[in-house]
Amino acid sequence: MNWLKAVGLLLKIARVRNKARVQDALDRHSRNNMGASVLTVLNFSGASFFAVMGAFLFSFSAVIPEKIRAKKEDLLMVSSAELEQLRTLNEKYAAAAQETEEARKNTQIRLLKSNEDLFIDIVINNSETSKRVAQYKLAAKAQDHFIKNRMAGFLEKKPLFTDSSACRIISICLAIWWISLVLLSEGAEFDSTRRRHPVWEYFLGFPVPQSAVFFAEAFSPVMTNPFYWAAPIVIAGIAGIASESFWVAVFALPLGLPLVFAAAVCSKALEVQVMLRSAPRNRGAWFVVLSGFGMLFWAVPIVLGQTPKLAQALIEWLMPALTYVPSALWLIQVDTPLHWLRAMLTHAVLAGALGLFAFWLMRRAASQGLESGFGAPESIQQKSAFAQAANQSKWHLDPLFRKELLWLKRDRGALIQILFLPIGLLALQAFNLNILLRHLEMNWHRASGLIMIFGAYMLFIASPRALMSEMPALNFLLSWPRALIDTLRMKVRLLLVVTSCVVLLALLSLMLVFPSDWYKIFAVALLWPLFGLSVVEKAITLIRAPSSSGEPEPLPSETKFAATLGNFGFGIGLFMGNWQIALTGLALNWVLAGALWQSFLARLPYLFDSSSQPRVLPPTILSSLIAVLGMQEFGVLFGVPFVILLGNHLAGIGLMIGYGIAAGIVCLFVHQYHQNRGIGLSEILFIRAPNVDALPTRKNSLSNLSIAAATAGALGTLAFFYNRALNSKFVLEAFPDFAKKLAESNQLLLDSPMSTMAYSLIAVCVAPWAEEFLFRGLMFRAMQTQWGFWRALFASTGFFTVLHPVVSWPPVFLLGACSVWLFNKTRSLVPCILLHFIYNLIVVLTCLPR
Repeated sequence: MNWLKAVGLLLKIARVRNKARVQDALDRHSRNNMGASVLTVLNFSGASFFAVMGAFLFSFSAVIPEKIRAKKEDLLMVSSAELEQLRTLNEKYAAAAQETEEARKNTQIRLLKSNEDLFIDIVINNSETSKRVAQYKLAAKAQDHFIKNRMAGFLEKKPLFTDSSACRIISICLAIWWISLVLLSEGAEFDSTRRRHPVWEYFLGFPVPQSAVFFAEAFSPVMTNPFYWAAPIVIAGIAGIASESFWVAVFALPLGLPLVFAAAVCSKALEVQVMLRSAPRNRGAWFVVLSGFGMLFWAVPIVLGQTPKLAQALIEWLMPALTYVPSALWLIQVDTPLHWLRAMLTHAVLAGALGLFAFWLMRRAASQGLESGFGAPESIQQKSAFAQAANQSKWHLDPLFRKELLWLKRDRGALIQILFLPIGLLALQAFNLNILLRHLEMNWHRASGLIMIFGAYMLFIASPRALMSEMPALNFLLSWPRALIDTLRMKVRLLLVVTSCVVLLALLSLMLVFPSDWYKIFAVALLWPLFGLSVVEKAITLIRAPSSSGEPEPLPSETKFAATLGNFGFGIGLFMGNWQIALTGLALNWVLAGALWQSFLARLPYLFDSSSQPRVLPPTILSSLIAVLGMQEFGVLFGVPFVILLGNHLAGIGLMIGYGIAAGIVCLFVHQYHQNRGIGLSEILFIRAPNVDALPTRKNSLSNLSIAAATAGALGTLAFFYNRALNSKFVLEAFPDFAKKLAESNQLLLDSPMSTMAYSLIAVCVAPWAEEFLFRGLMFRAMQTQWGFWRALFASTGFFTVLHPVVSWPPVFLLGACSVWLFNKTRSLVPCILLHFIYNLIVVLTCLPR
């Protein structure tokens, strides 16, 4: 096989290899039917967009030094044509000085008026704001500047080719662009679990010229990476913008090809050095870091375009060093055929020098052997006496903890998975939010909410990636002396500690920014561990057994959606400044975590044989949660038509009717759902003792009802005194904001007797049986199966409490806790309904304003 055929065949193999890798990634991580070819076209379209934007923004950045000079010296920038008009005006203006005083003023005013459009254009071109002021004001501003400074107050806009500072800025921009191509290599991949191996060393054993193998492998990034295909657009765009000609940009497209090929060779040389210097398990991490920086450099123009002040500050900081930067004039000036040939020769010489150096590095690496030094045992360091003494602590000797420390120490991909990649994605989302929230006034609760949202996002992105490292070793972990769940929990809790350091540091900085609200931010910091733990607890349930090929099975979309729900509720509530929404989101997140764990524990024994997994019989935490939230949502949905039908003055009655209908429908649907799965109504209303089928006797029932009535009376009395305390003069004077809201709420009830009646009917006639059926009969029972009595009591009661108004939380929590205790003691839901009915009746009769 001749040299050219060998090169062509090897380049084709590189293209097929990359396409297969992309398709495999799509098959593993996506459930749609997108093919590798479609994804390649999309990547090329995105790369072309970035290249065009880069050309425009690089060109605009080149004139920033002149703008900085104009701002410092109080100059107005004008074009050459405008400068010529100003010179003519200046001569006429000076000639008018020879006339009499009155004639001179009239002549100068006439000259300024005749050139008013010129002054308007000058001020508009120099304005940094998009506001359009009246034309005469713009003209007056430029006229004053002209009268005060004459020609010394104006600076000519130089063409790009004649401005040395602009050409040096272009040099820096092109250097960033070229480095990004080198770092991207064969593709912008972020799969840190991929273990790259020197495939091209295998080709050296083929009966083809070795130089062909070197050449084909060196230029393989050009065949596989769409960002390389779009790269020449950058130089062509800069040349076209500088020349103000589309055809110049078209003829300048070939100019970027030599530097693109040089970037491919240098990227391959860098890849070989990574393989030579790092162990196979760390290669994926290194390539993720390099590709990440490559994408970051490629996106620099977009970032600077969105933040012009940052771009100006950066260039102003670089200005003292610009004199040492070579000019890019010979790379981009192609306005004549001679200049085009000069630019092509410059590109070829520069690319040749870079390519030869890269080829030398690859040849040297191949002569040493890509796998040289691998396989040797890792060096064992002698530990000091202090380190040996530290090892005697119990936590340090925990095998699970030591396992995670070794994972972080030996596998650089671990740091990428749990820290750098989430922080990078977090920075991207922060940049996107900066665009949306740029004009929003920031205060402590909005900033705290954003920190909570970012922290949850970081945890939820990093946790599955951290757990992914355990998927290939699940068979081994199942034989550990410690449970698999302990192993998974240790991994994500280590991630929680790392993330908490970042979050708590951000909250500490926030206390310095808002010192008067430090105690509120401190309360958020105390709640963060509870919130973060709920996020990572849900993430553990996303573990999947590896497939026959060793790759993890893709997660069902419904599972990922369920694990995502509630992660941002706490942060959103804080951002809105609404503590009820924040705490409801926190409680909802823990209830969802319990629901996912209930399903996960049922699936765990069948992790490697999911087809034989039995169904989890209701009631489950998830089904009870759906029923509770369904009653809340359908209550509003069914109430709206009645509000429209009855009118605004009877809106309370309409909502009451809707809530009652929703409660009845949801309870009937839940009953039918359980009935179809062999769970009758009596099994929900009563807790059967083991091996006992008999229902409570009549004597026991009367005794239970008596206990319920007495407990309700005691709780109602406490609620009465609690309400009196809230309305006391001491509380109202100590908390004026609370007093204002309480007065508004009471006045609203007094002004709307129908709303008061509707509230009373809902509280007495609907809430007792509906809420007891859903919260105690379903939710508490499901939680008790998984967590035991006390944890289930606090979890179900806490969720029941946060769905009520904040002011009523203490008595409502006592009501929920007493109902759980009564349900567990009497093994019947009927006393709980009576307790709830009597309590609400007492509250309605004694606490509502009249």
